[in-house]
Amino acid sequence: LFIEAPDASSSPTPIEELLSPRQQQVARAAIRRGPLGAIARELGISIDAVRIHLREVYRRLGVSSRIELAQLLRT
Repeated sequence: LFIEAPDASSSPTPIEELLSPRQQQVARAAIRRGPLGAIARELGISIDAVRIHLREVYRRLGVSSRIELAQLLRT
């Protein structure tokens, strides 16, 4: 999966280079629109950890919501 880097560079950047493996897992779980508690249980981490990972995913990908995240990852 390729996406445009948040700094609007001319070449697309693979999501694997922008996000850690755990951040990728959280991002995929988040776009399935599950509540944070369900994501935490699915991944075996705390709700606070989900929040932290999701905040960093948003920052690295330049999005501000799960809707934007889903649109970015599905394109």
